[in-house]
Amino acid sequence: NAAAHDGHDGPALSATWTWAGNACPDDRAHALAHEWFAALRALVRYAALPGAAGLTPSDVSLPGLGQADLDAFEAQFGELP
Repeated sequence: NAAAHDGHDGPALSATWTWAGNACPDDRAHALAHEWFAALRALVRYAALPGAAGLTPSDVSLPGLGQADLDAFEAQFGELP
């Protein structure tokens, strides 16, 4: 289970890991949890880069607007808010 909450330094994510010990040794479960958090930290670093994130069709309410349309708008008018 994972949940976001307000921490002292802003939003924070906590996760509780459970597994079947007879199917997955503890060290493998701990390694998976470590890699999962490492991947999340990498996503956070990437998202903080200028121009890393952009709009997708699910971000706008105009039916029929596709990714190519959004890309064309951004090419013509700059990054959309």
